[in-house]
Amino acid sequence: MELPAKRTPKRGILKPVKLTGRLTRSKSKKGGGGLTPTSTSKKIATPLSKRRTPSKKKNPSLTPLSKASLERLRYRDNVLRELKDLDTTKLQRICREEDIHYDKKFEAIFDIADHRTKRAFASALARVELERNAISDDTNAEQEDAPATDV
Repeated sequence: MELPAKRTPKRGILKPVKLTGRLTRSKSKKGGGGLTPTSTSKKIATPLSKRRTPSKKKNPSLTPLSKASLERLRYRDNVLRELKDLDTTKLQRICREEDIHYDKKFEAIFDIADHRTKRAFASALARVELERNAISDDTNAEQEDAPATDV
């Protein structure tokens, strides 16, 4: 015994194509792309007064101080990547060799990385501190030389 299909497809209730929003186009764009004959023959240059400077400023160029700090951060990141794969016994041995207190694995990894970074960049840090002190001494000397004017 055959039963009829549970659902029968509906016929004749399709949306008319002309009324759908996606398929309708404006009449002016159906032609040759909306170009007028004068715009194809003459090219008009943009006046210089309407050109503006870019609203976004360029990134400031790297100073030697920022280059040194970036290099130091890259070095520290590489040390962290090397240390993260080591097990606890190897980290404890490294901590004993470098006189660092071992408390937990993650803290030890960061402490070792900081210690190695300071040791590797000690001369660069000393140079930066000397430059900062020289600059601050110069500004203090200028302030002392200037006469105080009380009103």
